[in-house]
Amino acid sequence: MSVRSRRRLFLLLPLLCLILTLFFIGAAEVFSRLLAYSSIAAANERANIELADSPLSPQRLLIPSLGVDAEVLHVGFSANWNMVAPKGFKTVGWLASGPLPGERGNAVFAGHLDNGLGFPAVFVNLSKLKKGDTIYVKDKDGKALLFTVKRSVIYEADDPVLASIIAGKGIGIVLITCSGAWMPATNDYSHRLVVFAERL
Repeated sequence: MSVRSRRRLFLLLPLLCLILTLFFIGAAEVFSRLLAYSSIAAANERANIELADSPLSPQRLLIPSLGVDAEVLHVGFSANWNMVAPKGFKTVGWLASGPLPGERGNAVFAGHLDNGLGFPAVFVNLSKLKKGDTIYVKDKDGKALLFTVKRSVIYEADDPVLASIIAGKGIGIVLITCSGAWMPATNDYSHRLVVFAERL
């Protein structure tokens, strides 16, 4: 091999390495996505969940990563226009005057953090949800819509943005629970944890 040929080879090697690296990164991404979808499909089969293809009236909320399988109560607004909290500490409230799960906008679900005496309630571990975690909303026939977590945000309890979270541009749900410090003066927590999820 001539000196000129060796120089060309040395010049081409970095380019070849870059092309191979990009190829394997792309292949890994495709493989990762296929693995995620196959895992979700397998989870659906194990849980005997039949996915719906249209909006539904929610009866149960399932969060597999947190071990949550809760009854959904249909609630409205109180006299001062706050969302009514669900009566039970192991149940979840759905704002029935807002969008159905699967409709455009955000269907709003709220659950307690604790029972007021320090014992855990349905959403005690909501802060542990991570991007990509799955949430199922089931109707009375057992059909479900699948949502994936996109982000979690903590707002002050009186932040006006909480009143507008229904108006999402996509098809999603939001899960809300208390967060922050307990304030005896108002008999409430100082903040709200809001988890945003979108339909897969």
